[in-house]
Amino acid sequence: MRSSKIESLPYKPDQDLTNQMIDKIIEYCHYDVNQTYQFYLKSSGRIKLRKDFVNKYNYPSLINRPDVGIAEDLTMKYYCELTGKNRYDVKDLRSTYNVIKGNDVILPLIKFQSPLLQEWLINLKNTTLKNNNVFWKGTILNLYGNDYQIGLGGIHIIQESLQYKAKNNEFIIESDCSGMYPTFICNHNQFPAHLGKEFLIFYKDIREKRMLAKKTGDKVMDAAGKLIGNGLFGKFGSDTSFLFDLKMLYTTTLNNQLFLLMLIEQCGLNNIRIISANTDSITVYIDKSTFPKYESIIKKWEEISLHTMEHTYYNFIVYRDVNNYICETIDSKCKFKGCFDTFEDSSSDKFDGWHKDQSMLIVPIALKQYYCNNILPEYSIPNHSNIYDFCKCIKAKGDNSFIARTNTINSVDKPLQKVVRYIISKEGIKLIKILPPIYDEDGNNKADKVNKAKKKGQTSIFDIIDDVKQDINRESEIESGYLCTILNKIEDDNAKNYDINYDYYINECYKIINKIK
Repeated sequence: MRSSKIESLPYKPDQDLTNQMIDKIIEYCHYDVNQTYQFYLKSSGRIKLRKDFVNKYNYPSLINRPDVGIAEDLTMKYYCELTGKNRYDVKDLRSTYNVIKGNDVILPLIKFQSPLLQEWLINLKNTTLKNNNVFWKGTILNLYGNDYQIGLGGIHIIQESLQYKAKNNEFIIESDCSGMYPTFICNHNQFPAHLGKEFLIFYKDIREKRMLAKKTGDKVMDAAGKLIGNGLFGKFGSDTSFLFDLKMLYTTTLNNQLFLLMLIEQCGLNNIRIISANTDSITVYIDKSTFPKYESIIKKWEEISLHTMEHTYYNFIVYRDVNNYICETIDSKCKFKGCFDTFEDSSSDKFDGWHKDQSMLIVPIALKQYYCNNILPEYSIPNHSNIYDFCKCIKAKGDNSFIARTNTINSVDKPLQKVVRYIISKEGIKLIKILPPIYDEDGNNKADKVNKAKKKGQTSIFDIIDDVKQDINRESEIESGYLCTILNKIEDDNAKNYDINYDYYINECYKIINKIK
């Protein structure tokens, strides 16, 4: 949240406290409560949505549920109301299978024209997708110059690190299936076997109510419909949920990637260049003269798959890989994913990316300047003024800890708190992670040279010199070769007033830039 101060509990929970320590604990608790309140304010939109759900559905427990939990609870409520069944009976229902084969889930609609894919489909139908707790690991197909990874979860291209820029006579088009999984479930009549067709009746009804809610401005119903439509899907693969049905899950995931593979095949047969594909979309790079042919292919594919494609046109798109890219739409809006994400929407109360690492945002900010505005990182980074964008953050888990080690001949170690915010600086300390020792089956420290020597029957210098101690802990330098400045407290957010090692951040940018051809 870019708080001016980051604090961990200053003492161990079981430690006896002096009066002075108690005062520090009280001070820490006040700050902790204040920061919790700040996070509450940032989460106000999502909290309001839950309050609206509670009021609309008279379901008090929804206030404390994550999005997927809300979707599951509302599904249970709607399903029981529709069927008259008791929720305590329904919650224990599951559909389980010892063996699931390709033939059990692949639809007759899946057909290919090329001999390669026809033969591959025959083999896939005879493939065992699940045998007790052993699952199909997928395969890689080379089609029309691209490799595609196909598995139980989805299809994606094995993306090259490349950039594409559309000239005056060219289009870069991303064609995306609108609500791929919910649409497939409704249009191809899929439902968990143990819940019966009543589930499908309810599911379709929710989609229709959501469409109506969009038109009438009913934001609560719109949000509930979206959660149920998109949020439930993972529960079909969760054996702790009453929605569990792996056969239905694989029917949905496998057929949708096969549908997408049919589209990829048609593009390849018509010399339409695909530059990316991932789960529910493909991106093509074509001459404008080819566009009518592409439109025709999409239309025929929609008639077979019962999907609807939405299209986005780009001026350029830059891929580090399939999940990390930056692009500019024809109306000059930049879109980001992965390492290019600048988290520009974090000020919104609808932002839900707080679980993501937002360290060193200066790098995606500089990459945006480089690709969208042609400004080199060596110019944009030193001229950036917000110190928070240079900060990195680490957190020690379990028995791990951090120390700051002075960069001097007679180095001094200073213990640090569990959460450490820092920048890479020209002068400063070495940031060291301390890990507990690893013991062998006999309870001996694996790093202890004395025990190793004794086991081998060797005389050891450590047996002779009493004051030589073994280092039982393990050490790891966090930013090897660089110095750091700890910034757990920031009173001045002007980056110009800090001893920043700009070369480090510039090099981090060029690690990505130089990888992209």
